[in-house]
Amino acid sequence: RLMYRVLVVLVWLFPMYGIYGQYGKPSGKDSLLFHTLMFSMDYTTNSNILSNINTKIKQPSLSPGVAFLSKWGADLLISGSIIGNSDDSLANSSLELDIMLGYSLKLHKNLTLYPSYTHFLYSKNANFFNSVFHSDLRLDLDYNYRFIGLGITSGYLMGKQQTFYA
Repeated sequence: RLMYRVLVVLVWLFPMYGIYGQYGKPSGKDSLLFHTLMFSMDYTTNSNILSNINTKIKQPSLSPGVAFLSKWGADLLISGSIIGNSDDSLANSSLELDIMLGYSLKLHKNLTLYPSYTHFLYSKNANFFNSVFHSDLRLDLDYNYRFIGLGITSGYLMGKQQTFYA
């Protein structure tokens, strides 16, 4: 019942649409012409988090998100998940909130570097869904030419454990 009420309120507050405003001149063919603000909302009837799913208890989830993409290349993304019946007692909801900052650097006409940092926050009762990582420092390098795109990603996950990925 609580999840249904939260869903109704959040769908009313955060409809799925983008708000666009146009400013200035673009600096290149693929540059953003304007700042972009996007809202999103996802709902699932039974969650599958990190391949963990409880088949006896339904665990619906609601995932709102907002993203601001600036024409200058700076990005701010905030997303969350409210997962029903996911605490230790399997009776209450737990929460996750992710905050990401990134910046797009055009190194060459077809080459873009995108460093970003994401911080993960969990509610105190999210023991089962709580990750061993609390931060992600990531670097993306993309090459785009006509219809061909190539990319390399590497990053470092930090928290109770640390790991490098590429």
